[in-house]
Amino acid sequence: MDGLLDIVDGGPIREQALAVRDMLSDPTRSAVVAVTLAETTPVNETAELLQTCTEVGVRISGIVVNAVESAPASPVPSGVRGAALWRELYDEAQSRATAAMTEIDRVRGIAGDVTVSVLARRPVAGMDVPTVAALADDLAGGRA
Repeated sequence: MDGLLDIVDGGPIREQALAVRDMLSDPTRSAVVAVTLAETTPVNETAELLQTCTEVGVRISGIVVNAVESAPASPVPSGVRGAALWRELYDEAQSRATAAMTEIDRVRGIAGDVTVSVLARRPVAGMDVPTVAALADDLAGGRA
């Protein structure tokens, strides 16, 4: 966080850099809310971000796991034409949901006492008031 301070000895740029550093390190004025997907690489990057924040003294206020797809509710319907394709799609969706839960567990493991909120995947196009309210409810009821 002091990189700019290391190269600027004085003047208005140094004063601004000091002000930014002071603001970011003051837990009453700023905090990080990390947002990730329930996938390996984004979770790894989130872990690195949290480590860096901890090292430089920036407060972490929450973690959001966004756009989580739920497992399919029902198995392949019987007597349906194309049942083999239905089964394949169902199995793939189950596999993705299982992998997502594994990543969510990893996020919870790195979060410590920081609140983790899990948001379901919702369509963005045509987002309406009930959908926004549901997202807000999910965020307010963060699951740690």
